[in-house]
Amino acid sequence: MLTTLLAGALALAACESGGPASPEEVAEVRILSGSQAVTVRVDATVKLEARGFDAGGRVVSGLTIDWQSLDPDVAEVDGTGRVKGLAPGEARIVATMGAFADTAQVRVEE
Repeated sequence: MLTTLLAGALALAACESGGPASPEEVAEVRILSGSQAVTVRVDATVKLEARGFDAGGRVVSGLTIDWQSLDPDVAEVDGTGRVKGLAPGEARIVATMGAFADTAQVRVEE
């Protein structure tokens, strides 16, 4: 059973000039969740969402976010940010875009 439900989606945004921002304009990547910790049960999944932001705080569109589990024995993550609990414990999930990254803590419970 999923304890924390995450909301959000990769969003399209425009920069101040009205045109689309480019990935080169990214100043920050954030994983969006309702809290710092996410809980999922073994064999269940939770979807994490990440967005890139420019220096003005505007969402940058057209980004490819790379996902990685730093604790793959506890939880795995696919290329879309879907995390699957594998064993009880804590896992760090990282979203990366170029030189920028953010990490979410995922607790996996029986």
